[in-house]
Amino acid sequence: MLVFDSDITKLVIMIMEFLMLLKDFHDYLLQQLEIMDAIMMGIQIQPHILVVTI
Repeated sequence: MLVFDSDITKLVIMIMEFLMLLKDFHDYLLQQLEIMDAIMMGIQIQPHILVVTI
């Protein structure tokens, strides 16, 4: 029974660590998306600034 319990504990810890990794990866992906959005916005805004300065 003790061995069984420790195995379950190990499994739970592994799952938790995996979920934390997934969350980190998800946050990283969101950050990349925000950067891409900012770049796209910058590209869209740039021509307007050029028009205004001219």
